[in-house]
Amino acid sequence: MRSPSWLAALRAAAHRGEHAQVVRTVHAMEWFCDLWVHWGHWPEVFGLAAESAAVLDDPYMRAFHLNCHSWALSLCEQRHHEAVERAAEGLEHARRAQDVHQQASALMHAASAYGHLGDVRAVAEKSLAAIHLSEETGYYEVWPQAARLYGNALRLLGRAEDALAEHGRIIAFLDAPDCPVTGHVAAIFRTHTIQALGHDCAALGRWREAADHFRDAQVQSSGIGISHKEAEQLLHLGEALIELGETEEARYCLHQVLALGDAADDKHLKTAQELLDALPAE
Repeated sequence: MRSPSWLAALRAAAHRGEHAQVVRTVHAMEWFCDLWVHWGHWPEVFGLAAESAAVLDDPYMRAFHLNCHSWALSLCEQRHHEAVERAAEGLEHARRAQDVHQQASALMHAASAYGHLGDVRAVAEKSLAAIHLSEETGYYEVWPQAARLYGNALRLLGRAEDALAEHGRIIAFLDAPDCPVTGHVAAIFRTHTIQALGHDCAALGRWREAADHFRDAQVQSSGIGISHKEAEQLLHLGEALIELGETEEARYCLHQVLALGDAADDKHLKTAQELLDALPAE
């Protein structure tokens, strides 16, 4: 994607009042944005689309773009309180549209933002609501994300064994021959869940299993092309290897994090460098 010209064209279309075109164009970015998280313009892109959807008063599109705007504000700019607000608006319009997917998405995005704010009980509440909505309606497209967040909350509440079981349920769901989630989306859910399993094992002091999960997740992220997740998983693999006393492989992993450069989150780059500096000299 030639981002400067594409973004300029989108801005111009919004300025000219071509709201249907803006809404349709940005709608197509739903899963592409995960591959290019650190582009820097997703909050603006989804914000423009949400404004256009409001002018059109299309409740489904308002819900969809508000939910995506919540994701972008939280993940790209750490504006987590605003992300919670956008998700609440998204839920309101999803209910107007009677769209279960966007209702569950709104609850899941709220849970994610609350996670960044450190409100673990709110994460558990919102993600569990999304899980129940999915299971009651038989609409499972958001269920893996909600279940992963709920498992993460369980771990942070001191229930790592329960978290491990919850995350294991997601892998079993994705492995089922009749799984409704397939292809690229299923691959993204899988690598995120395998990473979560690594964190569960780490919380239980099972460092060998944790390292194996982080390594598996990193390989899968690399295959999908999610560089920011690959950097995060390499970092956690390095941490697990340090716990295991395998400092040379840990050093290699941490150097790989740094080699990803701008594709990685700045906080992961900083942590990787700090861990490298703390390792004994070669």
